[in-house]
Amino acid sequence: MKMVVISTPRENSSNASSRRTAELIRNSLDTKYSQSYMLYSLEQFSIDQLSYQQDLFHNRFHNLPLFDEKQSPRLIVLLWFCQKITSYLLESPSNVAVLHCHDSRNQLAFGVCSLLAYHQIFPRVDQIIQYYEFHRCAHSSLTMSQKRYIQYLCDISSGIIERPHFNELILKSITLSPVPCVNRE
Repeated sequence: MKMVVISTPRENSSNASSRRTAELIRNSLDTKYSQSYMLYSLEQFSIDQLSYQQDLFHNRFHNLPLFDEKQSPRLIVLLWFCQKITSYLLESPSNVAVLHCHDSRNQLAFGVCSLLAYHQIFPRVDQIIQYYEFHRCAHSSLTMSQKRYIQYLCDISSGIIERPHFNELILKSITLSPVPCVNRE
């Protein structure tokens, strides 16, 4: 499994250095990986809001917005994300997934750690995060909720728990009873 994690390539016609940055990234990817890479944007915007033209990267691009920064994704979205990237990587041993995001910290950390869990690279979330932080040379800002999701993926992938169904369930009611009063004076 080959993954490259980068900041979002910038291409802005008013800023020549930004244009060179996007072209530099493209040239580097073309040189190192030839025709074997696919860009995956974890951004929340639509494709027409991208900071670069898709054709700059030979239209090898997918938009896979994982989640809004304020909440974790639904499990079905997370599994779909992992399956989508995995299917590309399995097409050829030379294929490389290039993940990018504007914030380049939280969403990328969550996406990469989820993929590592999905592929059973490590059995526990703390090992995955340690591996990620070592290779990214940065401290991840994953929330406890995101860490639980990653551990859940570890458990699903290793068969500790069954794959969940994806039927939507609606909570109809909750009954709360008062706590009994003990030792009242």
